[in-house]
Amino acid sequence: MILANKLLKGIWKSIVVLGGILLGSMVYYSVMGFPETGGIQAGHEGYFGLWPWKFDLGAVLSFLFCFIALIVNELGSIQAVGRMIGADHMERRTTRGVGITGLANVVSGALGIVGPVDYSMSPGIIAATGCASRFPLIPAGIGLVVCAFFPGFIECLNAIPGVVMGAVLLYLMASQLSAGMQMMIREKAVDGFDGGIVVGFSLMVALLLSFAPDEALNSIPALIRPIVGNGFVMGVITVLILEHLIFRSGKKAKKE
Repeated sequence: MILANKLLKGIWKSIVVLGGILLGSMVYYSVMGFPETGGIQAGHEGYFGLWPWKFDLGAVLSFLFCFIALIVNELGSIQAVGRMIGADHMERRTTRGVGITGLANVVSGALGIVGPVDYSMSPGIIAATGCASRFPLIPAGIGLVVCAFFPGFIECLNAIPGVVMGAVLLYLMASQLSAGMQMMIREKAVDGFDGGIVVGFSLMVALLLSFAPDEALNSIPALIRPIVGNGFVMGVITVLILEHLIFRSGKKAKKE
């Protein structure tokens, strides 16, 4: 995909990710054989408060910190895409984006389903495909709605081999890292050793917890396990502590 992204132009460059999924899946199943279709087991209980209520302080704290982290992710995603494409009226766009995401998550919580949030890989997708237009999102959204009425198509999507999705995500993460480094240089986000520590140490904490063995995570007390055992949440918390507590005085002195 990296070679195709470099050689292809126009619309062909924009569908490199889709082409990688289709071609990779065909190659995988031509070698490993096609899986047996077992159908989708539908059924979900617990809509509109019909499930038995149970208070779990650890889960409540986990959701609290997760939503704080998701607000940071929401703001970062909107600002990153805005800076990348040079969008105007960013304050208004940010307010609307956070408001719509918050309202959608409230509705999703009432329905007992996972709520939406901006995808932090958006700058990487834009950099990889060369497409920053909003118009492709319209048929994509319509397609997702249509998929909800055709379980067989959802089964086809679930049949994408894990190794293929892993290769695609590896390419997308590389694109995201490249876009992030470009923006860091352009916006001068890291202007010294302290700034590098904030980025580097937070990233290491998140990666360490994401790949920590289950035995280590299970040794954490159950009350704080959803927080301490979550790499994304702990990465955000680490950024907040480093940025606003440990290196706060140094930044003030530098500005003065």
